[in-house]
Order: sequence, then C-alpha cells, then structure tokens
Amino acid sequence: MEIIEEKTGVRIAIRTVGDYLSKWGFTPQKPL
Repeated sequence: MEIIEEKTGVRIAIRTVGDYLSKWGFTPQKPL
C-alpha cells in the first residue's frame, strides 16, 4: 500500500507542476 501511495503522490505532484507551468504560459512537449 505504501508503494501505491508514493506513486499516487508523485503523480499528483507532476500534475500540479504541469498546472503551474500551464498557468505561467509554458506548454509541455507531451501531455502528462
């Protein structure tokens, strides 16, 4: 269960970073 939680947390973190980048006007090369 801990591993699943860690992967989920990382996934959420990456998604959050992508949201911030899109807010700042950056466009990711490939969708996350």
